[in-house]
Amino acid sequence: RESVEQQADAFKATRFNLETEWKNNYPRLRELDRNELFEKAKNEILDEVISLSQVTPKHWEEILQKTLWERVSTHVIENIYLPAAQSLNAGTFNTTVDIRLKQWTDKQLPNKAVEVAWETLQE
Repeated sequence: RESVEQQADAFKATRFNLETEWKNNYPRLRELDRNELFEKAKNEILDEVISLSQVTPKHWEEILQKTLWERVSTHVIENIYLPAAQSLNAGTFNTTVDIRLKQWTDKQLPNKAVEVAWETLQE
């Protein structure tokens, strides 16, 4: 019983400290209860969904494709195309490009695509 009371006192002290810290760090913001915070967040999410739904899928695809190519073009040209272009015949060129593209698309492209998509959404 004493242990439970000690824990309750510790939680009360922690809560008091956090509330005091909040009031000192953000004096111009009013406190919101759980329901107010939920409603505020819900409305912000709904506003974002509405603004995103006004963009056509074709427009999204164009933006993503353009941004992704801007990010990866240097790597594709310098690390895939140019080394393969040094070969003397088309067969070696195609093989080198296929191997390097496969390695790159398996390891680096997914992460880069997600990064670009996330940044595009934020814009």
